[in-house]
Amino acid sequence: QVQAVPDFAISASGSMLMIAGPAGAAGGTLAEAVWVTRDGVAKPVDPEWRFLSGSNAGRALSPDGRRLALTIAAEGGSDIWVKDLDHGPLSRLSSDPGPEIRPRWTPDGRSVLYMSSSRSLLRRRADGTLPPDTLLRLPEPIFEAQWSRDGAWIVVRVGGMGGTRDIWAQQVGKDSTARRVLASPSDENAVALSPDSRWIAYQSDETGTGEVFVRPFPDVSSGKWTVSLGGGSAPLWSHSGKEIFYVDDHKNLVAARVQTTGPASFEVTERKALFSTAPFMMTENYASHDLAPDDQRFLMIRRVGGADSVRTAVVLTENWFEELRARMRR
Repeated sequence: QVQAVPDFAISASGSMLMIAGPAGAAGGTLAEAVWVTRDGVAKPVDPEWRFLSGSNAGRALSPDGRRLALTIAAEGGSDIWVKDLDHGPLSRLSSDPGPEIRPRWTPDGRSVLYMSSSRSLLRRRADGTLPPDTLLRLPEPIFEAQWSRDGAWIVVRVGGMGGTRDIWAQQVGKDSTARRVLASPSDENAVALSPDSRWIAYQSDETGTGEVFVRPFPDVSSGKWTVSLGGGSAPLWSHSGKEIFYVDDHKNLVAARVQTTGPASFEVTERKALFSTAPFMMTENYASHDLAPDDQRFLMIRRVGGADSVRTAVVLTENWFEELRARMRR
């Protein structure tokens, strides 16, 4: 069921202008999950499944590729859900007031990490059998997180826009809290650890435009290489560790083939544009899509019904103050 969520403004004279539409109409759009091949052919994951995709949404495949954690818009915010692929059930994982966004899986595939409305990092079992626990809380709000495949590190991106976006890391079982690893007057975001946890890819606007960079991890000061050319965002490693996918300034998904021959030796050997991401719902400065375990197809979200998928109505009510007073006297 789609609930009505109004957006409104009231003038000093008592006239109210209201925009009414589906839940999350400001950012919620009727959508479907699709598998997209490397040549851009899209096929619905489950043709019978539709949902409202909210702004700042995130989607993540479980390590075995059999489940999808995603953000679905809800009245007053957004929640985390888990879908069994391809045609299995959909289960709600979070239901707190406010937005819960950008889920990621733990390395063992048993739990899901997500950002809460309190801007902390929470963890909950994917089967929903236990309440969530707070994994990390920092002085600044957390907006992205990833747990390394080997389980040794949790990396997060904190802060908003304007040079306050930085990347922190915590060594699991050793550090009592996270520490800054990438912080500069520029914005660093869209953090992505390599499968072997030896490299960290991220997006930065240090050149005046968004570009994708790679550094050794955790010793990020020992080198830096540029992955994208002429603009790049939303880096995503292949499971093999031999490719980094990113979105260029023309909205093409690019596969950058990379080669590493030592702890501080990195090279991009080829860049190939795969397909346009324009038909799909992408999140700026964040990899909101994911990659199947075989590295041959992408999980993406596609709008259903074009611009009409979010229907709104503009309602003008005059003398609204008088109507309100009358209702309060009842």
